[in-house]
Amino acid sequence: RWTVPLLRVPRLGWLRAQRRLDRRPDDVDAWTGVVRRYGIDPTGHPVVLAMGRRNENVKLDTTDGAVVVRRYRNMAPDNSVAFEHEVLMALERHGFPSVRLRRTADGHTAVARDDRTYAVFDFVSGHTIGAWIVLDGRARAQLHETAGRMLARMHDTLDGFRPEAVHHLGFSPVTGRRSIDATWLLETIDALRARTADGPPEAVEHHRVLAAMADDLGAQLVELDAAVNHADLPRTVIHGDYGVHNLIIRHDGTAVVTDFELARRELRLIDLIIVLSRTPCRDAASFLAGYRDETTVPAAEWRELTNVWRYYRLAGAVQSWSNYFGHGDIERLRTARKRIDEAAWAETEVARRWG
Repeated sequence: RWTVPLLRVPRLGWLRAQRRLDRRPDDVDAWTGVVRRYGIDPTGHPVVLAMGRRNENVKLDTTDGAVVVRRYRNMAPDNSVAFEHEVLMALERHGFPSVRLRRTADGHTAVARDDRTYAVFDFVSGHTIGAWIVLDGRARAQLHETAGRMLARMHDTLDGFRPEAVHHLGFSPVTGRRSIDATWLLETIDALRARTADGPPEAVEHHRVLAAMADDLGAQLVELDAAVNHADLPRTVIHGDYGVHNLIIRHDGTAVVTDFELARRELRLIDLIIVLSRTPCRDAASFLAGYRDETTVPAAEWRELTNVWRYYRLAGAVQSWSNYFGHGDIERLRTARKRIDEAAWAETEVARRWG
């Protein structure tokens, strides 16, 4: 149990997002119509929630309590939604404290309306910790330790679980390989460097630098892919975006894990890398202490942390570079450059910091 400390200040991004609260969505009929598909009736108006960077979420009071209705983004693959829902149902069966899906009368966890996919979740009343900067060092350490314990419990709970759906970012249970594997990455690099970036000078310059790095980028990915595959590291269902920002602390002090939209079958180390790469060193140490108190990370697996970290970041750089040409968002190119810098940093710093 964790008590939300008094010594905390709201994050600027959260304050900006709060402007969305208490605002009705434009298409009220769509949201209320979805809820009725679940056999419940609205008793209030839908309110936009200041949460969910990838999808739209509203809170709605109903005849069966408050719910959160999610409208998935247009480009969300159906298999990723199905994968997320299979994971959530598995966690529910095991009693793991995650958000809970509602089901329609015929047992479905998602419904289609106007060519969009929706899902309904129980509303969790509590504190969204990602909205606050916790100033109390002891409370912050306890929070990160709790986060580590919960991730370890989730990994152990899902160990051996094989969802029927296949997430497009993870390993396939049929082929044993990722859809986005080394072959895809190398072919994509070759195609990208032959392209011309149209747009502002910054975009042109980012693309020029990435194209000049293409040979070295490809060589590193081949080397790292071979090393990681040779190590035969444990795979499990990972959260994919884990951190204290995806914990809700209920009023009784217990935590609930939310936001499983990037859950997929992956190397277990990827979840740890996601947390460590975003977390200040002292808080990351508390997180690892909590994780290791709940489960064991064999020394042979931990020794591959640097290689997996570098591969994950370089693969992400190629994906971001490719996504620029699909979506035209210059931030994708900035992210690609940043990921390459992070991979270079990891080559020397990961072992020094994490052993």
